[in-house]
Amino acid sequence: MAAYFCSRHSLDKPPQPKKVRDEEEEELQAAIRASMQTNDDDDDDDDDDDDSSDFDVDDDDSQQMIHIDDDDDSMDVKVETPKIPSFQEVLATMEVGDEPTTNGDDCCRVMIRMPDGKRLVRRFLTQDTVKIIYAFVAQSKLEDRPFDLKVGFPPKNLFDRVDNTIRECGLGGETITVCWQLVD
Repeated sequence: MAAYFCSRHSLDKPPQPKKVRDEEEEELQAAIRASMQTNDDDDDDDDDDDDSSDFDVDDDDSQQMIHIDDDDDSMDVKVETPKIPSFQEVLATMEVGDEPTTNGDDCCRVMIRMPDGKRLVRRFLTQDTVKIIYAFVAQSKLEDRPFDLKVGFPPKNLFDRVDNTIRECGLGGETITVCWQLVD
């Protein structure tokens, strides 16, 4: 390994490129040429209709640039696309509803331990989804940061089961811990 490095990086001559890299580049160029020929051959087989168009879409968060290529002309069009709300934004606007007042089989009590040590105890309907608990926490916490809900030991993240019911997850009588997500 050291001999390889020294043979490629010497003080008295410029570094030499790897031969393997050149071969990879040639193979890549050959593959591109072959795919272009295949596409050209496929275009010859198609029926030429005046109504056919090719669309190329550039992805962006709020706008898309669509390239329309007709037989006679081509143009670029900017199209406004609706922004898909994040999970946190959905939770903030979700209707949690009032706390159930009954203590029957269709209700369960859940204790939620917040990151600041505060504990919240609330009853939920057992047919409610875990997303309702996420929304309740999102609407009652002080900081606007992404968080995870974990339950059990070892703690398991509830995000994978967000569409399951509270009964299916066995959360009745459990303690759910709120943990801040680490943001890079």
